[in-house]
Amino acid sequence: MYKETNIAKIHIDNESSPSPLPIDVRTSTTEQVIIQIGNTCTLRINQTDADRLIHVLDEAVKNLDKIRYENNIIQRVQNSK
Repeated sequence: MYKETNIAKIHIDNESSPSPLPIDVRTSTTEQVIIQIGNTCTLRINQTDADRLIHVLDEAVKNLDKIRYENNIIQRVQNSK
């Protein structure tokens, strides 16, 4: 029998809309991770692809830290002039 289990529901800022975008994450008895993004997109992915998605999101967040650091240095240089 097919069943989905709710894991989490979050809301994230969305630059194209004033209201937050809902994201639902579920698992299914077909061994899939289901990520529903608003009413427009649903991803049904296996564990390997879910792990890959986690990895690239982690890399993106680490890159944001690098960008913040570089922007901070640029700001300090500009402020010292």
